[in-house]
Amino acid sequence: MSSTVTGITPSSEIWQMNKRVGLSMPEPIQIAFFTGLGQGGAAKQVVETAHLLAARGHRVQIMTYNRHKSFYKVNAEIEIIDLQGQSRILPEPIDKMFAVIRLSRAVRTSAPAVVISYTTMLNVLLGLAGRCLLRQHSALLIGSDRNSVMRYNNSQLWIWICRFFYRGLDGIFSNSQSTWHNLHALLQIPPEKTHYLANLLDTEYFCPSPERPVKTNKIWEILVPARITAQKNQKILIPVALELRQKGIDFRFVLAGLHTQPFTSELLAMIQDNHLQESFALLGQQEDIRQLYWHSDLVFMPSLYEGLSNSLIEAMACESLVLCSDIPEFSEHIRDTQNGYLVDINQPAAIGDKIIAILHQERSTADQVRSQARQSVLPYGPQTYYQHFMSMLDQFSQASLSAGHSQSTRKST
Repeated sequence: MSSTVTGITPSSEIWQMNKRVGLSMPEPIQIAFFTGLGQGGAAKQVVETAHLLAARGHRVQIMTYNRHKSFYKVNAEIEIIDLQGQSRILPEPIDKMFAVIRLSRAVRTSAPAVVISYTTMLNVLLGLAGRCLLRQHSALLIGSDRNSVMRYNNSQLWIWICRFFYRGLDGIFSNSQSTWHNLHALLQIPPEKTHYLANLLDTEYFCPSPERPVKTNKIWEILVPARITAQKNQKILIPVALELRQKGIDFRFVLAGLHTQPFTSELLAMIQDNHLQESFALLGQQEDIRQLYWHSDLVFMPSLYEGLSNSLIEAMACESLVLCSDIPEFSEHIRDTQNGYLVDINQPAAIGDKIIAILHQERSTADQVRSQARQSVLPYGPQTYYQHFMSMLDQFSQASLSAGHSQSTRKST
């Protein structure tokens, strides 16, 4: 970040003065989020964080390239800046590249103190802006790398790309301990420029059902709350369903999440080929997922890789029984048989047996697991999240100040 300050707002000017004498970031400040507004978990986190920050008196903007795809309601006090990065003619990656130019112009014009991008691809684009178009601007540029572990493990090229462009950012944070570790180990980002920040969770809204419904039928409802993609691994449900049917279990997998292609069509074909239509319900994206948490007998999350899943902590806050694949990202939060359940996702027979064992356990045992699940995620509530968020901004501003001082020293010598 350059020490040259031009055309900035009063809040960021005060912040720059504080940075020069080593003081913490003042409040309130102007914060901009660079993100899509579709139906993904990142967009949900952006909107909820924006609302929290605005409620604390900060001026908040959302700079987005796909406003027409907005799914989550944004309160009126949040300013939305449309970067118009969706021509619907050019390929989406090229559209986004043009959005970088408009992003840089928007940052220079509105002069936020902080710009935060969500999703790895947008981090790359913001890093590009930081290395080229925003080099002389005072905004603190921050990326959020949420679930790139699989990409890093499988692609040396992707590591090089992120390593190069992330150098245009002042800090990177992650909601996954595994990804946070990769920021050091694989991308070689200095520790002072990285931060672990768990997701924001509305622990008042996502709460136990006021009255747990009495089961009136013999069909077990198993909720799978995720968009249908290869990452979320809904295809494993087919062999698991066959295992459960073979063992005489009456059940239904309830899939609540965005239908993406070609994955949804492939899944529907597999359901039909195996005559499992009565055992599946594909509901699409739900605005009030809480009702499904309350009325499901089990929440199943078979993902191949994750960051910190919104659905996981929401379900736990609602005291749902949660069964997850035993990937590191879930194992960070689930202690098997204590606050949830873990299973080897490559073993359909073992998954079926685990589901049966969970559904037939003593109610007192299940209630203990439910209670521990909620206790595990209460630290993700708004007050704690806000404190950690502001602490992260202070950390990155101090790291940026130190880096600028080191560069000035090298130039003078």
